[in-house]
Amino acid sequence: MDYKHDVFLSYSHKDSVVMRQVRDSLRTAGLGVWTDEGIEPGTADWRLAIEEAIKHSCCLVVILSPDAAGSRYVREEISFAENWGVRFFPVLARGSERDAVPSSLILTQRIDIRSHYDSQMQQLILAVNAHLNSTTLSTDLSASPAMKGKQQKEYELKRKWRMEKLEEELYKAEQNNDVIAYLKAERDAEQDLELLAIELDLQSAAHSSEKEFLLKRKRILISQKYQNIEGEANNDVKKIIESQQNAEREAWQLEDKYQLLHGTDDRIIEDELYKEAVHLVRENSKASAFDLRWQLLLKPERATRFIEKMLNEGILDPNTKKATERDDGWEYSVIQQPPSNAF
Repeated sequence: MDYKHDVFLSYSHKDSVVMRQVRDSLRTAGLGVWTDEGIEPGTADWRLAIEEAIKHSCCLVVILSPDAAGSRYVREEISFAENWGVRFFPVLARGSERDAVPSSLILTQRIDIRSHYDSQMQQLILAVNAHLNSTTLSTDLSASPAMKGKQQKEYELKRKWRMEKLEEELYKAEQNNDVIAYLKAERDAEQDLELLAIELDLQSAAHSSEKEFLLKRKRILISQKYQNIEGEANNDVKKIIESQQNAEREAWQLEDKYQLLHGTDDRIIEDELYKEAVHLVRENSKASAFDLRWQLLLKPERATRFIEKMLNEGILDPNTKKATERDDGWEYSVIQQPPSNAF
């Protein structure tokens, strides 16, 4: 794929000063950096420009801070980039690991520029350049047996390291007669091993619906890990139990819908996603392609197709069509169904 930009820079506008510092450092190193400077945030033109820029960027550098963690726009950019398979490079600029890092990036290695800015930026530049070089090669080599063999070997090494770490944690828990630590070590290892397997499958996923399934499963696991960390920090056992139950329920629902997706017909996936979209629309009493994209992680063309289908099936009222400032499309109201006991 030919990229228009080396780097898409995601940030909270409250971090504009540090954004410009990072931008200038990257550009000085010869990298092409896209920012949303000069575009009015929240407008239709801004959102369209954001989506097009992310699609055509080789990677996304996201500046982390408490303001960025609380920014809806930063979260949406991360979600959209993840949906398009764009590589992330998180840069911790302000705050702490706990209040500045969103749940979706907990497991992603970060560059910390809170101190030693120059040396840390050099690491970022080296990492971005390495990714640019590997991306150029991967266009021709990703499907080759040699590349698949390398990916499998990396996975096995990471899995071996994680199993060794688990053995150490279990031994320590046994020595201390700590049942809670023992169970926690097993739980954490199980989640980490599944995430490793998902990353391997994502590298070789050729089926679009299979990739969609893997990304959603990954998000469930990361969200669960984040809630576990939060619950343990606050000594909130109830929160940890609820997190486990919610994650299991979401995983079962995902399995039921996608049936592992390997070899599954795209038509089946389309139908299941459409049912989920209709349910969401009826709950909200309104719909737009924007809402479907971000709430169900749908690609833009699929979200638009679903809106058109709901209009044709009489679920949405075409007479309620109105423009929305946050999107370049339209919003419609749901046609209310009569009560089931009506004559």
